[in-house]
Formats: sequence, C-alpha cells, structure tokens
Amino acid sequence: METNNYPSWLVSVEIAKKLKEIGFDLPCAFVLTNKDQLGFTTEGDSNYHLFDELDLNSNLKSSLVCVPTFEQVLDWFRNKGLVGTIEYEDFILDDKTCYYAYRITNTSGDILFYSPNYRTFETYEEARGELINKLIEVYGNSIQSRNDSI
Repeated sequence: METNNYPSWLVSVEIAKKLKEIGFDLPCAFVLTNKDQLGFTTEGDSNYHLFDELDLNSNLKSSLVCVPTFEQVLDWFRNKGLVGTIEYEDFILDDKTCYYAYRITNTSGDILFYSPNYRTFETYEEARGELINKLIEVYGNSIQSRNDSI
C-alpha cells in the first residue's frame, strides 16, 4: 500500500490490524480492504467506496479492517478503562532538552505504564504511535488473563 499521502491523523495500517485482533468495534469513516486498499464509508451506509477503484466482489464486510483516527482509538480505550496521555517535558535532570513520553493509567488514576522508565521520544507522532501499541498490548494481556481464568 502506498503511504506517501497517508493522513497523520489515522492510525497506521499495522495498528489498525492489531486493533481488529483485540476487538476494536467503533464505526470508522475509513476501511482497509483485503487487498490493502484504503476506502471510506458514508454515514448511515454500510457500503464502502475505494479511492482508486470499486471492487465489490473482493471484499466481504467481515474482511474489512476499520482504520480509525487516533482520537477514536484513545476514546475506545478510555471506555475500556485505560487512559493514555502524552507528556512533553525535561525528563532528565539538569538537561534542558525536552522529550515526549506517555503514561497509561486506569480510570482510578493508578499508573499502569510510564514510558520514561524505559524510553522517551523526540517527536509527538512517535510517542503517540508507541502509546497506542502499548495500549493494545496492555488491553490484549488483560483479555488473555480473563480468558485464562475462565
């Protein structure tokens, strides 16, 4: 899939596929077909339309991958009890260089993961992508733990 003009406000294709695996179920304006083509849906319409060509025979609705915005993903995780935030500050004492980091808490405010304990990031976009990947990991582990206890 060509990503030269891929919007920065949509999660990457790799993240979208991971989200589908853990049950992400919010309606999205954009979808990825089983031929890795990006398309869009219209409000109140279960059909999708490809940007390049329309190939209705190659895609069942169940094979489509929703491609959400970062805001949709963070909202979905908040509704699952995981709150992700990005911070910008001087994380190293006596250093005047600021970096981005992220924090994951539960809805009680307990810190579940804090990236400066392991790594900080030079750009907001890098921290945002890693935050989403860590939320997927934390949520996926909680699903697995629940399944193991059944």
